[in-house]
Amino acid sequence: MRAWARAADVATSPVAAPPLPRLSLTLAPAELVLNVVSLKGEYRVTPVVGVALRAAAGTYSTKEFEGVTLLETGGQLAWYVLGDFGKGLQLALDLRHAWNWTKVELVRGEGTRVRAALLVGAKWSGPRGTTLEAQAGYGVRRSEGISTSSIDKAGYRHTSLEPRIELGLGWSL
Repeated sequence: MRAWARAADVATSPVAAPPLPRLSLTLAPAELVLNVVSLKGEYRVTPVVGVALRAAAGTYSTKEFEGVTLLETGGQLAWYVLGDFGKGLQLALDLRHAWNWTKVELVRGEGTRVRAALLVGAKWSGPRGTTLEAQAGYGVRRSEGISTSSIDKAGYRHTSLEPRIELGLGWSL
């Protein structure tokens, strides 16, 4: 009788949830189209709070310049409003600082950009660690820079409100 009771307890006991990942590493595939590699590493502080560091580098072209070199760093604070670090809906504050420069024939350009955005998103981590993340929102962008040549010098300062869409593919450990 006792063996049967123990077997019934085991059969009806709840299955333990898998442990939450401690770290998520993602790559932004959409930025690869622009020749920019963008990586994000997010660390789980609590089950519902994550802190991330970002880094991006590459070379892209604009209407005015070809071969613009970009370096960008940033951070993100995410709060998982529904769910948790492994699978959930998040509200995030994203801060970034970028430097870019180029030289085309006799014209040289350099600039900086600072962005702050409020994003709403979702993250899903699969059983083997595969991770998908999507975020969207609006941010403020402040850009300034200077273009110089042997005969002219022009500067710019620009502030704008811009939509942000972030997609990430990677792994959670």
